[in-house]
Amino acid sequence: MEQWLNDLFAGHGAEVLYSLTVLVLILAGLGLPLPEEGIFLAAGYAGQAIQADVWILCIAGLVGIMLGDSVPYYLGRHYGFTLLKKWPFSKLLSARNIARTQEFFDKHGSKTVFCARFVAGLRMPTFFMAGTMGVKYRAFFFWDLLGALISCPTSIWLAYHYGPVVKDWIAQSHVVLYIFIGLVVAYMIYHIVSHRPEKHEAAPVGDLPVPPKGDEVARPVATPKAEPVSARLPE
Repeated sequence: MEQWLNDLFAGHGAEVLYSLTVLVLILAGLGLPLPEEGIFLAAGYAGQAIQADVWILCIAGLVGIMLGDSVPYYLGRHYGFTLLKKWPFSKLLSARNIARTQEFFDKHGSKTVFCARFVAGLRMPTFFMAGTMGVKYRAFFFWDLLGALISCPTSIWLAYHYGPVVKDWIAQSHVVLYIFIGLVVAYMIYHIVSHRPEKHEAAPVGDLPVPPKGDEVARPVATPKAEPVSARLPE
């Protein structure tokens, strides 16, 4: 393995690895079916084999992630509603569902971006909808970067220093890890849904009080004026 990597990068140095890491993560952000965790581990393991700088490799990973995630956000921001009006999206999302999605992102957009960072199949559509529904880019960038900082440098650093051990550990525990992340995401979705404010329905027309007509309007009763005391005294 190490000899193959040395032959691949011979004469080019670690710069090729940095560039490939950025490129592959951009493609993964655009929907290429490559697990990010596998990219991190492969980059860290390859970096150790050719003695690349692990911290530059971590930075390259973060740059690739943010560029890859920003593209679907940008597309949603500038072309989202136009695309949602076209087939087949128009068949899947009615105007009512779009309004509900807008309300959801207004309230929970930041949490949604952060949680989607850890779920491979949800990242691209969630980031696209975040841009479409008007989540500000600085908020999107912050929460996406926060999630990336949790996974990317940790995985690359561990694979760089403990490559074979980490590889075996991931192979044995990835199911438990995914179940744990899934439970966290499910709890957050339940928490968001269960705390939605209840909408009060308007009262039926038949139950509303009917105002009296012109002749039925109550008029104030004239109060008789009291006679002066002197008028009631005997002469």
